[in-house]
Amino acid sequence: MEKQLFFTNNVQTHHKKEDVLLYEPHWQLGILDNERERMKRLERILGVESSRSEQDLIMQLQQRQRNAIQEALDHGVVTAWVGPSAAEELAFMEIAETMTNLDQLRLRVVSGPLQLRERAAELFRALEKQESYSSSEWQELVPRFSKVEKGFIMERAELFKPIAREETYFDAELLAILSFQSGPMPQAKLVAEAYAKRPDLPVPFYLQRLKALVANNTIHLTTEGLLLNDRFESTNERSLQ
Repeated sequence: MEKQLFFTNNVQTHHKKEDVLLYEPHWQLGILDNERERMKRLERILGVESSRSEQDLIMQLQQRQRNAIQEALDHGVVTAWVGPSAAEELAFMEIAETMTNLDQLRLRVVSGPLQLRERAAELFRALEKQESYSSSEWQELVPRFSKVEKGFIMERAELFKPIAREETYFDAELLAILSFQSGPMPQAKLVAEAYAKRPDLPVPFYLQRLKALVANNTIHLTTEGLLLNDRFESTNERSLQ
């Protein structure tokens, strides 16, 4: 019996539901050894109100997902699908280090995102014709999860080569988008452009970074949208003349 393992819940596959495993721990938002502290970190980064009961539900869900993966490895082959994403690569790295019966674990690396709903069946059948990495092959390729730096946002540099970044590192990308605007830019449009360039980071992360940039007076929130603060001040000066 073979199971298909995915690390994002947005994938639409032609495989039967009972043959599909899901595990999405969001390690790209920061690795911490203490699960409770990791849940609190996720809440802060995503701007979610802290809730111990919600933390418990997420931790229990992820443990059930891990248990299902291990059970599948104990009874047959598991093929893990990994796209060009720090989130997916880190999740595979964790599974590869913490599970047993790894000779049953295959790795299928794909060059693009799998979230193509309109042609999912066609896409998957084409990808399945490509060779996957056997256990001995991927073990030469995949570094140890425990060696990854903790407490940082993880950016994908190359295949299975994550780079640790501070949360503020990504502010420059938001400011760069704003710098090309001649006037206020709607927040939703700005976030959409940032997310399109770097979909590994969820939309709420960008919203929280914008909130921080407004709070420290780097950008200004007007009724029409967001504006770099120096341009807002220049506009005010012209209006006063």
